[in-house]
Amino acid sequence: MRLVHPLLLLTAIPLAAIGIWLALRRPGEATTRSRLGAALRGLSFVLLVLALAQPQLGHGSDRPTLLLLDRSASVDAAAGARQLAWLHAAGASGAARPYGVVQFAGDSALTSATGALLPSSGARALDPRATDLEGALRLALARVPRGGRLVVLSDGFETTGDALGVAALARARGVTIDAARLSDSRRDAGIARLQAPSSLHAGDPLPVAVTVRSTVAGTAQLALRRDGVAAGRQRVALRAGDTPLLLSLTAPAAPGAHAYALRVTLPGDAIPQDDALDAAVRVVRQPRVLVASAAGSALASMLSANGTTVQQVDPTALPSTTAGYRGEDAVALDDVSATALGPVRAAALVDAVRAGGLGLLAFGGPSSFSLGRYAGTAIDKALPVASLRPGNRQQRDLALEVVLDRSGSMSDTAGGTVPKIQMAQAAARVATSFAARHRDQLGIVSFDIAPHTLAPLAPIAPGRAVTDLDKRIDALQADGGTNIFLALQSAAQQIAASTLPQRHIILMSDGVSELGDYAPLLAGLARARVTVSTVALGAQADAKLLRMIATRTHGQFYAVRDAAKLPSIFARDARRTARPTRLHGRIAVTPGADSPVVRSLGGRSLPPLRGNVVTTLRPGAQADLLGADPGHAPDPVLAQWQYGAGRVLTWTPGLDPAMAGAWAGNARLWQEATRWVERAAATPLLAPSLPAGGHPTELVVDPVANGGAPLDLAALSGSLVAPGGQPIRLRFTQTGASRYAAPLPAALPPGVYRSTVSAVGGSGGAGAGGA
Repeated sequence: MRLVHPLLLLTAIPLAAIGIWLALRRPGEATTRSRLGAALRGLSFVLLVLALAQPQLGHGSDRPTLLLLDRSASVDAAAGARQLAWLHAAGASGAARPYGVVQFAGDSALTSATGALLPSSGARALDPRATDLEGALRLALARVPRGGRLVVLSDGFETTGDALGVAALARARGVTIDAARLSDSRRDAGIARLQAPSSLHAGDPLPVAVTVRSTVAGTAQLALRRDGVAAGRQRVALRAGDTPLLLSLTAPAAPGAHAYALRVTLPGDAIPQDDALDAAVRVVRQPRVLVASAAGSALASMLSANGTTVQQVDPTALPSTTAGYRGEDAVALDDVSATALGPVRAAALVDAVRAGGLGLLAFGGPSSFSLGRYAGTAIDKALPVASLRPGNRQQRDLALEVVLDRSGSMSDTAGGTVPKIQMAQAAARVATSFAARHRDQLGIVSFDIAPHTLAPLAPIAPGRAVTDLDKRIDALQADGGTNIFLALQSAAQQIAASTLPQRHIILMSDGVSELGDYAPLLAGLARARVTVSTVALGAQADAKLLRMIATRTHGQFYAVRDAAKLPSIFARDARRTARPTRLHGRIAVTPGADSPVVRSLGGRSLPPLRGNVVTTLRPGAQADLLGADPGHAPDPVLAQWQYGAGRVLTWTPGLDPAMAGAWAGNARLWQEATRWVERAAATPLLAPSLPAGGHPTELVVDPVANGGAPLDLAALSGSLVAPGGQPIRLRFTQTGASRYAAPLPAALPPGVYRSTVSAVGGSGGAGAGGA
């Protein structure tokens, strides 16, 4: 006998003690009858606890059990003998009755517990070329009752499906899944996964994801064939287990279905059945791109050289409706102003990107982004960068935090007769006036051995707020020690709450600070794009520390010997922080986030820009390249994001060498950027596909899955053309809403099949593709 809840027996001890106490608490009055009653009550307590523990007859392992036996080609004879021993042991103990055995490979079949492991058992033949453990687990879960047990006997190499996804379902049903790994001493490497995009434009990048599964570590050779012709070889280092690889190919120029076959060769390989896999890729026409430019654009010729069909138009000739972009895959705006684009055409373009998946590239210049009055328009909201309003100074776009040293040494003089604290007060009043004129946010922190918030970061405007703050500034007194770290930390915490595009701290000190852990603090400020300018006042200031703070946060460092210069330094730094919308001069370009767009630049020296249009990166967007203007946090130069169904990329310097420098002629970069944003190749509504996982038994047509609307068709017919040229007729029946399936003949040889599907009645049409 076994107990389902054995721990409940522990409660029997206190219950028995209570029963004895009740029986003996009045020994003088106890009678035989009362003692018998107490004993019966105690016994009833014990029986109740025993019932709650749920005793069961039999051995503790007698849970309803179902065995799952891997019958794929990777399981050798020795592993098969181990499976047979498990089967006999389960049958002898009765553990597997009456629930049976699931045999699986590319598909699954349920057999009786006493059935043989061969097709003669009554199970249909399984596809030995694949291992679908997920399908086997789902079949087993449908047969084993709640609280049951599944035992998987496999080599552990699934080639399709996701067995881990079934774990939550088993847990909810109270079913335990155990696994026994069948060791395989054979030397073997096989292609476990070969995954490629189903549809591409001619000349598109073709990434092929490969997983090579090996029982040993070693060096193998991959051989790729396209349409039966050798396409390349590569030596790879394999580890024991899975080795994921990514093959970077290019889609063929010829439209149609193309077959890719990959084979791995490992010296001494003992199982040739898993050495190769096939994949089919459907290639459609070249991508079509509209280049809008008010003048001649070099972009059109650069894109045409990469096999792209380009039409160059004036911005006023762009479509004014979303439907006008139906035949286009991308649009490039080359230095186009918001005025030239117009609100109607801008709205149509934005809707085609968001709802239709159209790709959009926007190039800067003197007529675009912040210089082209994009701010607040429909086109601006679709871009990964936000434009500023034109003018030398923006209002309400700067958060300024002033950090002033008020330690005891500030009562001394530096370069004159006026105490340093008085000049620091004058500098703070200058910063206050500057921020108020532009309705910016201002905060002031004074510090000695500890920080003191003189004014929390908040918007400020001319008037009484300035007068009140000036009075608090004038009341500062010099006293105490110096702790720059705590003061900067306090200012960083305040400014982190601001969402304004420009966030800046100016910190002044005249002494040597207590120690602090600056590395994480400065790294956090740099990541948040908060710049810090520092002022070292007098010969005793810790200039090395202050310079390091400014350098790591892309701010400015000022060494000042005369305290009288503090007000002008503060005014200059505040004006510098509030930059104009156009920059001139050498601007270093640095890498941002990793992206397929800039992968070709890896390991190369990045040339500088000669100018840039200033924008700010939107939340959720990614900057692939940054422009490091001296004294400021880097600006986004090449940025991208997903906008609805479409991809959008911006290059703020534009394509004029006067601003872009050497970048203007980098044809490969603009070609790859265009290929990345272009609309995905459309799949015909009636293109057939194979269900995921397992041995193919049917061909499915699903217009919704192909990106279209549901279709209710009167009839659907088609045919397959085998690799050898033999036609196979397909008979489709409707199996669900807008889903049609046709059974496939058994034992189809592997390879790429060409298909033709046609519809009769309803709103159908015809489609063709590879399967």
